[in-house]
Amino acid sequence: MEEIPYEYMKYTNEIIRMAREGLGRKLNRNIYITLTDHIYYAVERYREKIEVHNAMLFEMKSFYNPEYLIGLRAVDYINEQEKKKQQLEADCD
Repeated sequence: MEEIPYEYMKYTNEIIRMAREGLGRKLNRNIYITLTDHIYYAVERYREKIEVHNAMLFEMKSFYNPEYLIGLRAVDYINEQEKKKQQLEADCD
């Protein structure tokens, strides 16, 4: 975890808050580590234009739809935060 920037931990905290509210239940404490790691490497793959296709997408939408919808909100949130970060970096140049 030491190589992952702090902002990804902030993303994780916000997404977990969304998930708790949206699902109305507690989540496993291990999600903080696994989700932060997942977010960081997903963003890195996106930046490097590495495409990963989810072979289980249909099943996720069908059997875990509330979780899937939270995941979509999470992607929107991360995109928004990353866009703000890029704008701040551009303003500093």
